[in-house]
Amino acid sequence: MKPGCPPLPPIPEAMDWEKFRENGHKVVDFIADYYQSLKERKMPPQSAVEPGYLKQLIPQKEAPPQPGASFESILQSIQSSIIPGMTHWQHPDFYAWFPAQLSPAALLGDTVASSLNQPGFNWMASPAASELEVIVTDWLARALGLPPAMTWEGTGGGVLQPSASEAAVVALLAAKNRSLDRFQTEVEKQDASNKLVCYVSEQAHFCTEKAARILSIWHVRHIKTQRTADGNYPMLAADVAAAMEADVKAGLIPCFIGENYGTTGICATDDFERIAQLPLVKEYNVWLNLDAAYAGAVAVCPEMRAPLQPAFDTVDSLWVNGSKWFSLMTNASFQFFRDRRYVVQSLSATGEYLANKYTAGSMVVDFKDYHLGLGRPFRALKVYTTLQFMGIEGIQATIRRHCGLAQYLHHLLAAHADVFELPLPAKFGLVCFRLANDEDSKRTNKLLEMLQDERRIMLVHSELEGRTILRIALAYPGLTGEDMEELVDYLVKKGQEVPSSL
Repeated sequence: MKPGCPPLPPIPEAMDWEKFRENGHKVVDFIADYYQSLKERKMPPQSAVEPGYLKQLIPQKEAPPQPGASFESILQSIQSSIIPGMTHWQHPDFYAWFPAQLSPAALLGDTVASSLNQPGFNWMASPAASELEVIVTDWLARALGLPPAMTWEGTGGGVLQPSASEAAVVALLAAKNRSLDRFQTEVEKQDASNKLVCYVSEQAHFCTEKAARILSIWHVRHIKTQRTADGNYPMLAADVAAAMEADVKAGLIPCFIGENYGTTGICATDDFERIAQLPLVKEYNVWLNLDAAYAGAVAVCPEMRAPLQPAFDTVDSLWVNGSKWFSLMTNASFQFFRDRRYVVQSLSATGEYLANKYTAGSMVVDFKDYHLGLGRPFRALKVYTTLQFMGIEGIQATIRRHCGLAQYLHHLLAAHADVFELPLPAKFGLVCFRLANDEDSKRTNKLLEMLQDERRIMLVHSELEGRTILRIALAYPGLTGEDMEELVDYLVKKGQEVPSSL
């Protein structure tokens, strides 16, 4: 007897695609209205809410058990409850941390990618997602001027990672396993694993140190930096060499050097060429990585590429964040390798359910072997739509605009030497300043407090040689010279309001 199908619950009405079409129009209008309100400065860049505000607006302890809310009412709740508690990174007066740019093309591409819902862990899971990632990362490698070895047509290739933090784990894991390849037995490898050393600049982002913790690399050396005549604070080859020599003498094994081009705090740049030439780097086959998350994007402008060339010629891996100057939103970091073997050896894991003739025949790229997870979003599609719609020229225009405006802003601030000191030159889209004659930083800290309380603009601070500096990171793609002039006028006014002694 043929078995009967048991009673089934109804298909949820929320799965109605015609209603999706109707609601989709409302969502697009909601998004466009939001960005127009930012452009017109109808709200400040920084929220005024206090911790715990959202629990008061959404007091329910349990998720709604039944459907019922219209999507229009959901959008209204977002407008009334969520938007007021947001930091508006796309606001013209947002100058904090770093750019987190978004372009309409990237948003539309990401929307399409999300709708297609392609996990893309191997080629069979989504041939289009896998092959498009190969294509767009090769486009990016050539646009940045990377060596042919760092393309999929060479020995390496590119991967779209969620962020620089995941990229750091992948690079450091590959470095660790390459270092351990020198040893024959598992006992030798285990013993050597506890002796590996990672070297980073004191100016470096914490992501590399975090990766070292994740991978149980216990020895991390923070190399002190010194100011050079041009206002840079590089990690110098001589200091790296001294640290490595001391470690080798102590029986440790140099494994990884994290170089930087444009550190988060002050946009410092390291001594790439001389570090690569160090004898111990060659003797221990030390993995060289370049963190160019922010400033690496300038390489798409040929006239700005030369300082990066020594790094491109020598590093084993690097990353550039597409979420910054490439206007690709979050979840888009470009990671490139010179030799993909070490990445695959470190991350390749499989099950019988993933076996197929294409992978077995080495005919395809399975991106599960190049990142930490199994499933992954279709990131390549938003890169594709952005590059198709904006072109490399569109990316270049934003970079050149910000770099030019940063120089102009620096000159405007310098014209008020009675109010401000400029301890660093303008670097890329970053300008750093502090109040004049403020050795203990009390007045500069007071200015920061006043700016944060007023919320007219949003910026953050850093520390340079024990003194507070305020950072202006140009972020909004549509900034103008007039914006810079109004910003300086405002900062002068607020700076003059700070008491002369605190």
